[in-house]
Amino acid sequence: MFRLSKYTIMTTDDEGGALWYNAATGERRCLTPGEARLASAWATDSSTLPEPGVPASGTGGGGDPGESAPVASSNGSGERVAAREAALADELIRKGFFVDAARRETRDILVRLKAERRARAHLGLTVLATLDCNLACPYCVVRTSQGAGYMSARVQRRLLSWWKEQLPGRRSCSLDWMGGEPLLYPDAFWALCNELLAIARSEGVRVIRHAMATNGVSVTPELADQLRSLGMNHIQITLDGPESYHDRSRPMASGGGSYRRIVEGLKAVVPACRVQVRVNLTTANSSGFEPLLDELAAEGLAGKVGIYPARVFEPEHRKGALPVPTLDREAFARAATRFAVAAMERGFPPPLLPPPSTGGFCGAYRSSHFVVGPRGLLYGCPGQVTAGGEYAVGSIFSPDRTSEQEVNQAFYDQYGPTKANGCFTCKLLPICLGGCPEVVRASGVLDDGCVPWRDCLDTQLVIEHEWMKLTKEEPWNEKRDSSSR
Repeated sequence: MFRLSKYTIMTTDDEGGALWYNAATGERRCLTPGEARLASAWATDSSTLPEPGVPASGTGGGGDPGESAPVASSNGSGERVAAREAALADELIRKGFFVDAARRETRDILVRLKAERRARAHLGLTVLATLDCNLACPYCVVRTSQGAGYMSARVQRRLLSWWKEQLPGRRSCSLDWMGGEPLLYPDAFWALCNELLAIARSEGVRVIRHAMATNGVSVTPELADQLRSLGMNHIQITLDGPESYHDRSRPMASGGGSYRRIVEGLKAVVPACRVQVRVNLTTANSSGFEPLLDELAAEGLAGKVGIYPARVFEPEHRKGALPVPTLDREAFARAATRFAVAAMERGFPPPLLPPPSTGGFCGAYRSSHFVVGPRGLLYGCPGQVTAGGEYAVGSIFSPDRTSEQEVNQAFYDQYGPTKANGCFTCKLLPICLGGCPEVVRASGVLDDGCVPWRDCLDTQLVIEHEWMKLTKEEPWNEKRDSSSR
């Protein structure tokens, strides 16, 4: 016996059909009107769902399963319709829309979360060689004002040794560069890049992600070519709005605007690797981002970069200091929906639902993901790297934690899905697995860490479907590549 999966989400399209999505498998299915009626009947009364490999009753008719018509002769149209109904049922079961009636889905997800948190096959490393930056963004979560300095030669040498110690037994690894601004410390960036990659190759460990978050100010065509030679496959650059707004939101630390330099850097790096443009939304720009999309389209970037909105929240060390109010979760979800539509109308792919998580919302959950700061201290999240190390969970210089580091690590070990913020009844649990721990810690609101789609899922599914129809490059009925997460 099978039943509808608790993580199957259904909505209708404007043609009388239905869009089905399953958060546990990441599968999508666009159903014709006839298929939609049939699948809806199975969802209502799963006892009518054909068992895999068992022909359906043949209650359909014409060319579309679910259309009412009498059963024809054994070799007639009724038999063919029954076969199509059985094939549809098999597909919906295979893709996880219907599951074994005895399956305990939430328990299975929590068991998977626990196992993935301890998994050792993949090693992730995020390097912050400096917290310094050449911009002065008022909402930045990184504590650049605390004078953390730059990673010394001694720490760099130890980081390379530590990396080599961590790699044995791994099948793959990822390397991310953040800051501050990672390109403000080019000597360490280039030396560590080359050495860390060389060590991974020498250990036979495949590098599946080499990424950087840069403000783009220092990016030139020559530097982009160098990044490509290092196998850099993903770069994130932030633009908060059109030039007039962005230059107030993300000014140069030395004074003046940064917009034109960033756009030129963006255009330079697009041929080298996959590029994502991040747009930080507050109440000041949540209803006025269309001019930025227009400007980027005019620069010839439509279809060449991804672009997505991000929610600004007040970090603990800047409570009450932000110049404009932040958006609450529901307001951000509404703005993100408008953003997706506006992006799609201008030829940019809208932000899509990520695939199911395997081990937590981010690397902070995983025992094999590390964030290293300028002093060689280890952290759960890049936003918690500080000059004083008060949020550190360990050190590359010692396998033992201090008592304070044990407390910090316990925060991540204990964080996860809870009844208090409705995780166990939420259909998006397989995607967020409890959401962002740092947003919750900063805001003090338990459900602030939820993914925005929780508040606009039906609309999001329609947006994705419309984009797939426009591009005709990726049928909505096919599962997306998990590497896009």
